Amino acid sequence: MPLCPPAERVIAVWDYAEAPRSLVLDLKLRARRESAAPLIDGLCARALGVGVLADAVTWVPGGRSGVRSRGFDHAEILARGVASRLGLPAVRLLAERSGRRDQTGLGAAERRNNLRDAFIARPCSGRWLLVDDVITTGASARACARALRAAGATGVEVLVPCRA
Repeated sequence: MPLCPPAERVIAVWDYAEAPRSLVLDLKLRARRESAAPLIDGLCARALGVGVLADAVTWVPGGRSGVRSRGFDHAEILARGVASRLGLPAVRLLAERSGRRDQTGLGAAERRNNLRDAFIARPCSGRWLLVDDVITTGASARACARALRAAGATGVEVLVPCRA
């Protein structure tokens, strides 16, 4: 599992294979919202099992072109479902700065460089649960956690259905 300082920990439910991978791809690439339900079930079970310390939930914002073509931000769907089930507020805190390339096909060093200062967060406080779909190198989670900390967050935990 990648380390994502300044996030305290990464909580992943499954390996990025078989059924979980299909569900993520259905949600992300085929805009099948119904695929979110079993992912949210797994995320909530895992979060409750390990005891997350968050006061609220936010998400890694999807790329503009993907959100436009799908009609929704898939990570937002996951985050709002998790927040609702855990009884926490879901807040859109992060925004993408322009100039970021799609991460698909990039190596670890390219991902880190691509995401350096790629996100900005609205002012916040307290502990945050950051939700995304997959963690590969941890570059996106690290960049978002860094932005949240710079905006005032006192803690960040990352929650994802899959680790690659």
